[in-house]
Amino acid sequence: MDINEAIDIIFNINESKEAFDVIENNIPQITSYLILKLKKIIEKKEIEEIEEFHMILHLILKFRIIETFDFLLEILEFINFRVNIQLFIMTLSKIIHSYEKNIDKLNNYIFSQTNPLSQHIVYKAIILSYEENKELQKINDFLREIVNYFVNTNFEYFKYEVFLLEIINDNIYFKNYQLIDNKNKLEKLIEKIIIFSEIGYKSENFEKYFCLLYKINPKKFNKIIEIENYINNIKNEVFDQVEIGLFKKNNNVKKGKLLFKKINKKIENSNDNLIKITLKKMRKYDFNSRKIPHTKEEYYEEIYNCFDLTGNLVDRYVLVNEKFGEILKKYDILKKKIEELIDKVKEELNELKKSRYNRKGILEDIEVVKLKENYIKRRKLEVLFKNQENIESGLLIFYMKELETFFKNFSSNEKIKELSLFSQNQIDYRISYYNQIIRKFEFLLAEIPISTLNKIYYNIKFIPYYDNIQNIGRRNLKLSDEEYNNTIIEKINLKIENHPLNPINLEKYNKNEKDYLNILRKNSSTAIANIKHNISNSICLSKRKKIIEKIINGIENKDYEVVINILPIQIEGLFKDFLEYSLMYEYCQDIEVYNKIMNIDLVQKIDFGIKKNLNMFFDTIAYFKYYFNSLIRNNVAHGNYDFLVDNVKDIKSEIFALELLYDLNSIIHTISETNEIDTAQKYIEETFDRIKKSEKYNGSNEINMDCLINDLNGTRERFNLSKFKSGLFVSYEATRILYWIFNPLYEKYLDNNKLKSIRNLIISSQFFSYIKNRIRSNFENKELMKSMKIIKTSFELDNEMSLLITEIIKYLNS
Repeated sequence: MDINEAIDIIFNINESKEAFDVIENNIPQITSYLILKLKKIIEKKEIEEIEEFHMILHLILKFRIIETFDFLLEILEFINFRVNIQLFIMTLSKIIHSYEKNIDKLNNYIFSQTNPLSQHIVYKAIILSYEENKELQKINDFLREIVNYFVNTNFEYFKYEVFLLEIINDNIYFKNYQLIDNKNKLEKLIEKIIIFSEIGYKSENFEKYFCLLYKINPKKFNKIIEIENYINNIKNEVFDQVEIGLFKKNNNVKKGKLLFKKINKKIENSNDNLIKITLKKMRKYDFNSRKIPHTKEEYYEEIYNCFDLTGNLVDRYVLVNEKFGEILKKYDILKKKIEELIDKVKEELNELKKSRYNRKGILEDIEVVKLKENYIKRRKLEVLFKNQENIESGLLIFYMKELETFFKNFSSNEKIKELSLFSQNQIDYRISYYNQIIRKFEFLLAEIPISTLNKIYYNIKFIPYYDNIQNIGRRNLKLSDEEYNNTIIEKINLKIENHPLNPINLEKYNKNEKDYLNILRKNSSTAIANIKHNISNSICLSKRKKIIEKIINGIENKDYEVVINILPIQIEGLFKDFLEYSLMYEYCQDIEVYNKIMNIDLVQKIDFGIKKNLNMFFDTIAYFKYYFNSLIRNNVAHGNYDFLVDNVKDIKSEIFALELLYDLNSIIHTISETNEIDTAQKYIEETFDRIKKSEKYNGSNEINMDCLINDLNGTRERFNLSKFKSGLFVSYEATRILYWIFNPLYEKYLDNNKLKSIRNLIISSQFFSYIKNRIRSNFENKELMKSMKIIKTSFELDNEMSLLITEIIKYLNS
């Protein structure tokens, strides 16, 4: 085997000892090859092939190819989280310790970059290199140099927040390195970070700066709480005539400056820096377009925006009202359109009804084809609207109710007041969200009833593709590059617009049967791949894996009659699985919930899921409850599939089978993201991995215990582990998490070794001692006492543990 064959095997096939041996004997050639690869990545400023890049790092690490060092440093400038960060850190650490100049270069790099991820990688690589060589004094000197650099530098803004937090948190508090001689200097540094940071949203990391500040100076932290309470109630403050006059004639910055003076006058020992820290603490998330404050002027604007004092808010209120008025006009148009469609459905149903009682009509329509056409048409019209015993139902009634609910929430005065706090551009941005919903309704409502019904049919097929385009595109967004992000968003929107399964495009293709079939065929392989991936990686979907694989085989083997007869019933079964695995916590407490799930039809299953607040989306409800249940599931279940397809060998048969495949893809995609048991699995995996990483790299479980306390208190918010709970940031009920970890029902689905590891930490004296210390600080007891009581009564604890938890409950109850 020559070097080229060895490289080909390593990069394209798999690891091979023989190939590695060849490479080891040809280091100059592999070095040149890897440098060439790295240069191409640097030219593009993007790592396109992640697996290939990981193999490059693996080879550099294995053979200590130090010549690649400068190239890796360049790649650090545009690295993102798709890369295996730990592998990058280990690779750098192995090739820097040979040359002191490389460590000096990395040391300088830390203070010259704006990318926090790059700084984190470099910092970790240097520490790891020193640790492996047991150069503890060098670690201390290195860390001291970093911290003292920050202590002794004046900043206009701050860009090293998370990176520096790790150094302070890990090394000063947990590893007891003496990195700073003066505690007051450390306090000033933390204040500086909070004030000058541009990322002051409530991230898990950033919030710890406030915890550190509390540890160092509890009195100062309590003063911040006092200022926060005053700001929250400042609307009730009495302003004298001079102040009101100044407010009316000044801009927002000057108004904010006046408020700073007022607070400093009212609150004893308050100062501008304490007010700035308070404002940063109050800005939980950066969800509005207002910048996170970090300059003096921005803090003045921020405090002004905390409440409503002046006349120009009235102007913005009028502006928002106008915008709302424009949308409300569209509401009236849409409502009228739905009413007109209902009237048209009623007319067409009456015509069909008349023909049934007209003997001549019966004789004319006695042909089976016409009878079938009339039957299907009537069923479709009744899907849109039905009046049975004076109770109106159907898809159009559903649309009407959803539209009314949307506008009721949209047009509340509180919502208008809330939007009035923003600038005109920001108001336009927020109003655009409501316009998107309007556009969706405008698409779904056609001029004639049957076309309206078809719209939701097209819509459901595209959902997994839409989500996939969004998810892949948004992974490339950068935190602080607005221009780049706008380009990415434009590309995302273009891909969505041009995708052949986009409902607007699919509707056009359906005008020609052959074109429509061609599009369905071309995209079916992606649908099949998505289905296979989801059923292989979801606990909730696993029980139907075999039958779904047989259905896919039926499509691939063109056995459409079998597919058409089996697939609709399996889709109904998936809704049963969805309820069963999303209400486990509920039926652990009430077995009747489980009994109900087993004995209801598809519509009742969907209604039950809505009642139980499961995260079922508008499109899913609209399609599967109305169209799918009435026109597909019921006909197949009652043996009437021939009403749907005239001839199983006809082109329509393949089209219908493929359409059902896309329905399956859509519901599997939705269920895999929104069920409870898969969310529980993700939670256990995430918690276990975090514990193991902490033990490996920090030797401490304090961060994990902090997360667990917040979980058991119902106060830890995180980026959504899944869409089981709606919203970008979610928190799970404390009792539910205890069930995931301790209830035997979950054991047969989750990894028992990982469960045991988490359980051992929760019922350890170390954890309860940490709780005891934590609750004596500034602590909001939301659900922790309830969780402690559950643990005490449900699990076996030794006497020491039992006394400790009793003491905690007593303290929380006081």
